[in-house]
Amino acid sequence: MLAAGILAVLCLALLPASDADTFEYDGLVYEIVQVESWDAAVVVGYNHSGEEGPWDLVIPEELSYSGHQVPVSSIGEHAFDGCSFLRTVNMQDLVVSIGDYAFSGCTSLEYMDMPETFLSIGSHAFSGCTSLGTVEISRAVRYIGHGAFSGCTSLKGFYDWDVGRVMLVFNGRLVAFAAGSGATEVIIPRSVTSIGDEAFFECSSIELVSIPDSVTSIGDYAFSGCSSLETVAVGSSVESIGEGAFDYDFYNGGTLLTSASDISGHVYALMDERFVRVKSVSAPSAAGSLTYTGRLQTGVPSGEGYTVTGGGATGAGSYTAVLRLESGYVWSDGTVRDREVPWSIAKAVLTASYAGETVTEGSEPAYEVVVEGFVGGEDASNASDYVAPAIANSDLSVGNHTLTPSGGSAVNYSFTYVPGVLIVVASDPGPEVEEFAVGALVYRVASADPAGVSVVGCDGDSLESELEIPRSVGYGGVEYAVVSIGDYAFSGCTSLESVSIPTSVMSVGDGAFS
Repeated sequence: MLAAGILAVLCLALLPASDADTFEYDGLVYEIVQVESWDAAVVVGYNHSGEEGPWDLVIPEELSYSGHQVPVSSIGEHAFDGCSFLRTVNMQDLVVSIGDYAFSGCTSLEYMDMPETFLSIGSHAFSGCTSLGTVEISRAVRYIGHGAFSGCTSLKGFYDWDVGRVMLVFNGRLVAFAAGSGATEVIIPRSVTSIGDEAFFECSSIELVSIPDSVTSIGDYAFSGCSSLETVAVGSSVESIGEGAFDYDFYNGGTLLTSASDISGHVYALMDERFVRVKSVSAPSAAGSLTYTGRLQTGVPSGEGYTVTGGGATGAGSYTAVLRLESGYVWSDGTVRDREVPWSIAKAVLTASYAGETVTEGSEPAYEVVVEGFVGGEDASNASDYVAPAIANSDLSVGNHTLTPSGGSAVNYSFTYVPGVLIVVASDPGPEVEEFAVGALVYRVASADPAGVSVVGCDGDSLESELEIPRSVGYGGVEYAVVSIGDYAFSGCTSLESVSIPTSVMSVGDGAFS
């Protein structure tokens, strides 16, 4: 508290009425108290003008008093109340508690580091610290008084061992919420059984709060100053609601609700500066296992209290339905925002089968692929972006070939493939032939595979003087390669003057031209 007539730059906390055990040490005012059988020092005020700029305060672990060292054990009530130039506070390990209103109204305070041995924070200890951004709170803390952080509008979170959170909950009591976290929707966990006084005081970003059935009481001014709050879902177990817990009264239609039993178990929306009871509806789930049929299908159905956009489609694919509440309704969890529900239609399955076939060596297979499974009156001619599957094969050697169709595609269909067997048989060589004559030459079959013949004689009457032996000769539907000239093939052919032998001939027999 500031004393009248003191300069504005000088912030001095009031000293105790009896100052017999009160003294100043390094700018802080202490009071000696008895803790069991030993003395301890309590910070009860300060003597610092702030003329040197922001104050970064370090609370010592101990100090010298009457010739011996005394530990500093706590920060007393109102010790720094209203000290507008205090910027940071760092406490040593022996400090275990902060009294009521100890740092209340320290509007420049940005950071507070509490030792791991810390146990207790008094009521309104940091209320109105509008610049306080983060607080390091030991997991050893066992008590936090009501309104300890009320009005800390810049507070982003509470941290213990680098773990951040926006709610402080002790033994089921929610004692504080980080007003500067920017949260718009708060779903209070079911581990909470009560909401403390001023727990959400001036949390101006919150638009919706859902209070679970586990909560039985809501403290004084718990949600006071929550200027954006539009929707409140009150659990069915709430038995008491404190004074000024909400900025507006609760109504059912035109009837004012004054008891917690009448308010609990319902959802309320802000209308004309009243929290008016509204109906809650459950958001629908997406339909499962939809498969393309060629007809319109519904993935997310409409229902009472909301409209659906994008909830139906015909083609296969992934979709997002947008659900929007109608006036007078909220979702079952108390939220009112539009919801998005993803859903999908799977592709129908086509079966592409190759039945197989038998062909003669040298013939081209048909490779016919049969596709089955079209729906909605569709076929290969009108299915969207349909590409027919086919057989890809270059091996037409004699034997059995297992071939599988591939390459099919369509917007609304997927494919499964069934293989078939292509059988290639050797060509029929016709009747077995040993010798035959073509023109003036006589041939003998030398081999069947590959088909080859040898020249073994000639017709002297029709033989001309100049002879050109062919590379191949056809007979009986088979084309034979001329591969040799047999023994004595042209013996005695006196009219023969010259012979042209093709490169296909690999050997010439004894006395072939004698």
